Amino acid sequence: VTPPPPSTPAPLPAQTLTRPDTTFFSKLIRTPNGQYIIGLTNPSATTTYLFVYEVASGTILRSRTVTGQSTVLAISPDGARFMAGFTLYDVSTLSILGQMNNANAPFPFTAAFNTRQNIGGSVFSPDGKTLWVNSSQANAVFVYSLPDLKSIGYVKVGHTPDWLTFTPDGKRLY
Repeated sequence: VTPPPPSTPAPLPAQTLTRPDTTFFSKLIRTPNGQYIIGLTNPSATTTYLFVYEVASGTILRSRTVTGQSTVLAISPDGARFMAGFTLYDVSTLSILGQMNNANAPFPFTAAFNTRQNIGGSVFSPDGKTLWVNSSQANAVFVYSLPDLKSIGYVKVGHTPDWLTFTPDGKRLY
């Protein structure tokens, strides 16, 4: 007995893919020494909870509520600072150290910074001296010195740059 051939399934409906701020409502990132976990959750489009969890004690050491924050995270090599979207935070206090915006961009452009739309986020250089920030609105990657967050340059990269990573030696950025 020969089984009948499989039937052809109905085609899937057409999909329109838009560029979301992120499809995940929560993110975690650990400090390089593994002592802390930085957490971020967006229970709604207008509320975000940030927290610092200490691994050894199993407790949340500090937390704060912010409005409309991206869940794209990056942590500095020393674990002292982290980026959430376009906002730079201090791990020990959760205070805002700086935020990317049109005023501190290295060149003028008209598109507004959207704190929830930094998909590829940012990356700290392995030596912790610079911060490289993706800007899909400006089609560029901005470079800032640390800890002062002073603009020191940019690289125009074409249409909507995504995700950044350094080689371990810090000589190349992809």
